[in-house]
Order: sequence, then structure tokens, then C-alpha cells
Amino acid sequence: MVPIRLVSGLLASMPLLAQNTLFLEAFDAGLPASWQHQVLGLGADTWLTARNPASGSVDAYHEYFCTNGTLLRDNRLVTPEIDLRGLAAAQLQWDDTQVLASWRLRNTVEVSVAGGPFTTVYSITRTTNGLVQEVVDLAAFVGQSRVRVGFRYVGDIANEWRIDNVRVTTAQPVLAVRDLAGGATSTFTVVGVAPGGAAIIGVSFGGGGPLPTTFGDVLLTQPLFALPILLGGGSGSASLPVAIPAAGSGLRLWAHSVELPPGGAVNFTNAISALVR
Repeated sequence: MVPIRLVSGLLASMPLLAQNTLFLEAFDAGLPASWQHQVLGLGADTWLTARNPASGSVDAYHEYFCTNGTLLRDNRLVTPEIDLRGLAAAQLQWDDTQVLASWRLRNTVEVSVAGGPFTTVYSITRTTNGLVQEVVDLAAFVGQSRVRVGFRYVGDIANEWRIDNVRVTTAQPVLAVRDLAGGATSTFTVVGVAPGGAAIIGVSFGGGGPLPTTFGDVLLTQPLFALPILLGGGSGSASLPVAIPAAGSGLRLWAHSVELPPGGAVNFTNAISALVR
């Protein structure tokens, strides 16, 4: 089991086991096309994927002595856009492996919002080799719809940096939609529903709100439609198949959900904006 390094008092008070996953990439099939590699320096070497000798899992890595020799490498590996609307808190986690850590010049995590410049939010400073789990608070970016995370490697003959199981998590319930296509059956899922609780999913083709309701502001625009109520079971996950009309193809769908656990509290999920294929 990899050790956990918490980077703020806020995160220290948030048990990782209570977190629900909003975004996950394990690199098992290589670098996804949705990720972007940005060459910022002279050396044009790229992040690669291979099996991590320490964990046995396929991960993404930047080697220490690349094909461009002693030319400075400044390369950023960037996630696709992540929608953090509807969240009050979120955190970034990944499994981090360092080889020749004491040789490191710069390994940083950077964040960009809505195509803007990247801002450094975390720097790796440990000089020990091996595998740990890194955790970074993303509270400064919740409520934003176009958040991208960059892993930036700077060095010539420096360290080897490997990342795996990159994920964004939140203590709130998480809404996800799969197979969103006109004329098909999509699956709407809420993860983190308390046993005995319920979840109500609202959808709209009109926009992302906000709209006041009896539960609070939902990130939907009228007209909106409530799907059949989902009941929470022991697994904490509740799913609903929804037939998407063929005429919906090419339209944008917005979705937001509220969880109603036993006791009368209200917990909103993340919001979703997605194009119907």
C-alpha cells in the first residue's frame, strides 16, 4: 500500500475513503488522445507510457536522460478539460514514482482554467526515491467548467518522473453519464448515494442555469426535466437507463443531481454539460 502525503490541513480532515471519483486516468491503454503533450523547451522528448517496475502497473513517465542528451527538456502533459461546477471541494490525487529524485530540477503540477495560462499549484520537493500517493487541494478551482491539470517536467540529465491513476475526487456525490447518443440508451449514474437515500437527476437542453429550486440553486435552465428518482443501495451507486431520442443528436445536454440522504440533508453533485453524439 503506497503511503499518503497530505499537503494541507483541509485535506488532512477529509478521509480518502469517503471520496467519490469525478475523473480517472490509469494509462492502461497508453496516453489517451484527449490528453495533450506540450513542448515548452528545446528538447522535444515526450512523456511515454510503460510498465512501472515498482508497481507493475502501466503509467506515464518522463525519463531522465532522453534522446536529446543534455538539451533542456520542458514538457507538460495536460489532462482533458474537467468540469468542477456544482462542487464545493475537490482534490487531485495520483501515484507518484521518483527515480534519481535528488537530481530533479523541476516537477510541478499546474492548472489552467478556460484556456488561460497555467498556474503552478504544487511542486514535488521530496528527495527520496520510490512510490507515494500525492494529494493536492483544488478548492481554488471548484465551480469552474474548463479545468485542465498539467504535469510539467523540467530538466536535462535529471530525475525520472512517473505518474499513474490520476484522479479528481470529491466528498460530494458524483453524477456521470455514459453512452450519450441520439437513438441510444444512456446510463445516468450517481455514486455516493447514502443507503436508504435517494437521488433526483434533472436534465435540460436549455442551458446550465443557475435556477432556484426548493433544494437550492441547480445548474440547469428551463425547461428542465426530472428523471425517475433513484434509490440508494448498499453499494452507494444508483443507475438509470434513459432512452435518448434520435432527434437529440447534435444537441447539448446539461444535467445536475441532488442527493437526499436519510435525515433531510441535501447534497448536490457535480454538474455535467455534454454533447449528444
